[in-house]
Amino acid sequence: ITDLDNTLTGDDRSLAELLDVMKNHDNIGFGIATGRTLSSALAVMEELALPRPHVISTDSGTQLHYGQSLTPDLTWQKQIGDAWQPDEIHKALDRLPGVFLQEEEHQSRYKVCYEIDMKVAPNLTTIRKLLRTAGLRAKVVLSLGMYLDIIPVRGGSDLSLRHLLWKWGFSHEHVLVAGDSGNDAGMLLGKTLGVVVGNYSSELEPLRKRPRIYFAAAAHAAGILEGIHYYQFLND
Repeated sequence: ITDLDNTLTGDDRSLAELLDVMKNHDNIGFGIATGRTLSSALAVMEELALPRPHVISTDSGTQLHYGQSLTPDLTWQKQIGDAWQPDEIHKALDRLPGVFLQEEEHQSRYKVCYEIDMKVAPNLTTIRKLLRTAGLRAKVVLSLGMYLDIIPVRGGSDLSLRHLLWKWGFSHEHVLVAGDSGNDAGMLLGKTLGVVVGNYSSELEPLRKRPRIYFAAAAHAAGILEGIHYYQFLND
């Protein structure tokens, strides 16, 4: 299961090699986890000529879809919808200095998206405190130092992955996850085999000494291949 932007994108030659590896191992499942909306993710996948994944987690871990027909996981949507109050989140955050609401195409049912100027805006601790003071239970996810997603407290890449593995009966140690930025931190911190590609953003630096998280020297898809080799993922 891999992030899309800056993990699969950025190195066409290594991506082609990774796709060949997956094509030659039909016992390996393929999943994507991205902060993008489903329609946006599908457009990038088409541009990259990626095969349709077995599972795709979009909108920062708030939507799950399966297979060629993109069957939505309605159980997951119902599970994360509790206590979600997007209108109140807008009231609490929309007028903060240095916090700018992203265009409507980036918003989704369980995600409120901002761009943030860290030199002007309140820090993440203050933003979390503002939400708590307003009686709102939500997660605050920063990526690439500028993209701020507010999602349900029961959502996120970590909990969506846990739900996925529980639902389909996979063991954590049989799953390799790869990413490069803050919205990947949740799934990297699980009991799976984690790979941080070489072009990672600074939000992931605190994960360096965590168990089962390998920091690859190579960037983009080459970093995923390096991680596959490090864990000997295809040997069993």
